[in-house]
Amino acid sequence: MSQEKRKKLFKQVFVSFHGLGKRTFRFFVNRRELSFVLLLTIISAAMQISFSLSTWGTIHPDEIFQSLEIAHDIVYNYGTIPPEFQESNPVIPSYAKSRSFLFPIIFTVPMYLGKLFGWNYWRFTIPFIRILLGINGSLLAPSTYVLVKRYTKGKKVFASASALIIVFSPLLMFSSFRSVSNIFFVPWFFFIINSFWKTLEKLQKENGDESQRKLKMRKSFKSYLKIIVLSFFIGLIIYIRIDFIVGLIATLVFKFPYKKIKVIACNFLGLGLAALFGGLVDFITYGDFLISPIQWFRYNILEGLSSTHGVQPVTFYLDSLFSYIPLIIFLVFCALVMFGTLVYTTCRYIKCKEKNWILLRNICGFPAASIIIISLFSIPSHKEFRFVHLGFIYLHVSLAISLLLLFQVFSPKISAYSTKLFTKITRKTESAKISRMFNYTYSIFALMLIVSGGAISSYQGSQMYDWKAYDSLARSLCYVGQMEDSNGVLLFTQGSKMDSYFYLHKDIPLNEIINLWDAFQIRPIIRDCAIENETFNYIIFSIYQRDVTPYIVDALNDYNYVLNHSINEIAFIYKFNQTA
Repeated sequence: MSQEKRKKLFKQVFVSFHGLGKRTFRFFVNRRELSFVLLLTIISAAMQISFSLSTWGTIHPDEIFQSLEIAHDIVYNYGTIPPEFQESNPVIPSYAKSRSFLFPIIFTVPMYLGKLFGWNYWRFTIPFIRILLGINGSLLAPSTYVLVKRYTKGKKVFASASALIIVFSPLLMFSSFRSVSNIFFVPWFFFIINSFWKTLEKLQKENGDESQRKLKMRKSFKSYLKIIVLSFFIGLIIYIRIDFIVGLIATLVFKFPYKKIKVIACNFLGLGLAALFGGLVDFITYGDFLISPIQWFRYNILEGLSSTHGVQPVTFYLDSLFSYIPLIIFLVFCALVMFGTLVYTTCRYIKCKEKNWILLRNICGFPAASIIIISLFSIPSHKEFRFVHLGFIYLHVSLAISLLLLFQVFSPKISAYSTKLFTKITRKTESAKISRMFNYTYSIFALMLIVSGGAISSYQGSQMYDWKAYDSLARSLCYVGQMEDSNGVLLFTQGSKMDSYFYLHKDIPLNEIINLWDAFQIRPIIRDCAIENETFNYIIFSIYQRDVTPYIVDALNDYNYVLNHSINEIAFIYKFNQTA
């Protein structure tokens, strides 16, 4: 090809790409709302995927043993089966069959893909699942945006501020990618509720239009059918996690069509179909129809045995929230703004008989939902932060709306001052240059806020959980699973189960000892492993175990276990030395 032809080809390619870039730029400039939400989602996805890939360990064992571990057992036919998924439990009968297989089935899809295409399990399948979890966590930003916008009758400012605060919240950003049902389904819950409200608004418009009756009936039928489908998906979420019904009630309490009989009938029909579907899954997996919600209700409500997993005082959630000084300030601020708005609307009603129900619902709806969730989950003696994850989200939305309501009071004064200042400056200099300078300054300031907010919140979020030890233990299991000579693993852990074949991915014996602080009990355990070295030739423990029982290293050396590998000097992998 001659030089002229190469230049001509280059120009054609350049012109086409330049034209595509200009069209793309115009597309997003003309759709600022879409651009903003997309930008927030991309930022959130970058952070969530980064967290998910860098933290393989657990904050709570249920995020492995009620989802990923069961999925591994379904796909590869071996795994640690927790009591909730076992066929029977002679000690506590209600503990068995108390979880539906619906949730783990979701994670079988990427595992089956990896198995089908022959991916390296540790290098591709696990990271692929973690990326999907990160993407799911990032959907909290757009789902919050559409929910708040629909709830506040199209207030884009409220929706934008809520999504922005959600993305950069330390309380939420380091937990949104976790594979526990309380957290995993929240974005989808928001999308479904938003679609439900949108369908109700559409029905209201159709019922208000008396022209073209046949077309109206056809459209109404589609809308009612959509409500059934949406209720079906909500029903599946509740079937998987029954206490999600608390969040559903709290969300709809101020905005549910109580007087629309047809809508309520469609809701019950959808929920009934979900119960039927979940019951069939239980029948296939357990042999009993509709067993998992019944067992869950027996175990947690009738027998009250959830307290065996830990007991906390009634004020546990409030004490935890108030332990963060900035959060106390924000909560007091929200309460003051809410109180001020209530006084304002009351005064307007007394003086002018003006009823501003939309403003009252906007200011009261999300704080009330948060109070309902946190209060109801404070009643049981067993408490975990994941139970009130939805309540924390509504607290952030309340903060965003409170900030904007306060800003609306002061914004006219700020706007008037900035206009005067800008007018004085433009009298002395060229207005175009000054305007361009303001635009650049605003853009740089916004970019600095986003970058600094992401960095600061990421650091603070990572400090809220003690995840490093469990992360290193998970990576240690991955390391041992890839060793061809590994024939069994003994794992010392603290406070949380980690005997996970999801990470090990090798059908060999895996035993776990939790919270062993007595140094004199360690020697006989290691001695037995050394005698049966053909069953357990690898031993894993974290730096916390070594700190509380430093005798463990001497015992390992005495029985021919030598250091084979360490994970960031936090977890240590010892291997039996056959030649010693």
